[in-house]
Amino acid sequence: MNLDDYGGPAAFRDLLETLVGHLTSAGPVTAFLRGDYATPTTQTEAIESLRAALEAEGSTLIAAWGSDWYDYIVEMVEVEPASIEIRADREEHYERSTRDREDAIKGLADARIAGSSYRTVINIGGTHAQKSRLIGTDLEWLGDYLVHHSSAIDGTVSVVGVTSVAVNYEETIYLSALKEQYDAVLQYGLAHRVPID
Repeated sequence: MNLDDYGGPAAFRDLLETLVGHLTSAGPVTAFLRGDYATPTTQTEAIESLRAALEAEGSTLIAAWGSDWYDYIVEMVEVEPASIEIRADREEHYERSTRDREDAIKGLADARIAGSSYRTVINIGGTHAQKSRLIGTDLEWLGDYLVHHSSAIDGTVSVVGVTSVAVNYEETIYLSALKEQYDAVLQYGLAHRVPID
């Protein structure tokens, strides 16, 4: 979810621009990148226009980009409207926007798992494994949800990867996800900042 806290709409545009820079052509993304993406209204109009163009030119873009790149970009564009709504709501209704973000993340995880015909590995960074404001899900860890409430998880493997940098960036130690919620937990080593001359 592209929140203002982490760069918001600019981060979405930058990522999309970087991705299409690796493709033979940007296709309909070119018009999107040239357009106005400053307000929730213009963001909604622009993303809906891009979504329609990606669908209309689907077969041509799959041939040019390959199905993996096409599917990845389509998924980004399908997720962004939820981010737009959450960003618009965040200043006036922070708690509601946090719950909406959590629900969107849970829905994405369910969709990924339900759409797989193979055992699934879920790689969750510190931002979605902790119960703390702006670090992850306040109300329920994604791991808790997947183990205890998701109907899509049946028979899959769940793995959580938690980076120490994300967990400890506020100089407070947060408990990482509990092992019984997962088949495996990977705790990555602490990274240290090194000054560069």
